[in-house]
Amino acid sequence: MESNVIEIVGMGGFGKSLADGLMDKYKLIFSSRTEGNYRGKKIYDSIQAANRSVDIIMLAVKPSIVLDILSNIKSFKGMVISFAAGLRIDQYEEVFDGRIVRAMSNIAVSIDEGCTVYTAGSKCNKKDIKLIHEVLNVIGVAEPCKEDDINLMTASSGSGIAYMAKVLDIFHNYLINNGIGPELAVRIVNQTMKGALGLSSHGNSYKSIIKKVACKGGTTEQGLNVLDNGLDEIIGKALIYTGKKCCDISKGVITDISTGVGNGMSTCELDVKDDRD
Repeated sequence: MESNVIEIVGMGGFGKSLADGLMDKYKLIFSSRTEGNYRGKKIYDSIQAANRSVDIIMLAVKPSIVLDILSNIKSFKGMVISFAAGLRIDQYEEVFDGRIVRAMSNIAVSIDEGCTVYTAGSKCNKKDIKLIHEVLNVIGVAEPCKEDDINLMTASSGSGIAYMAKVLDIFHNYLINNGIGPELAVRIVNQTMKGALGLSSHGNSYKSIIKKVACKGGTTEQGLNVLDNGLDEIIGKALIYTGKKCCDISKGVITDISTGVGNGMSTCELDVKDDRD
């Protein structure tokens, strides 16, 4: 693994998460808009791949500047992995002649627990795809997928880690507001989530876990009656709007969530199945 040199372009939150996960596994180069330092390594203010031996460029920048970056590195002979939301491979290949991969992950790559999905561009061969999987799999779990599914994965995984943290924060605040110390509250919430995930990993479906806990007329059923009065709709709407935002990015459209309209409502349709119908 260490024989491959990776340049991470964009040292914001996700770029630093990638750096944390890959630091001890590959030789890394960092570049961003401004010079700096991260974990003892210099951050250059320009992409170094033209001047140094780089095998893979990882783009951890906003979608609005990705195409400009690609048009400026057309001569790069290695592979590019873009983590930008919304942009499609055909958009990349219009401005970049080389091998490119569209991927989506989350910040848990920093602790080797990321969930990454990816689609390889038309110029990637089997050897390239094997290398992509190897690199992405060392910072969590990597899964190839159809490009049309990446926006759905962005909602459920890329952004989803924040939505799950939001739920955990609600539990945490409930305990604190009722007199439980912050550190104990974190341990209780984390262990409860760990228990739920452990049961799932041992073959229990999410619905079966709910059924096992919710005894007829008991305390859990009382709470579930409240949650069933709108929680599915709220979370479902959040996921749908996240996916629509990805579509809007690819079309250059900004949608106002409060009205569902913007500079021309996006015509992108997501294949979203709603079990409530």
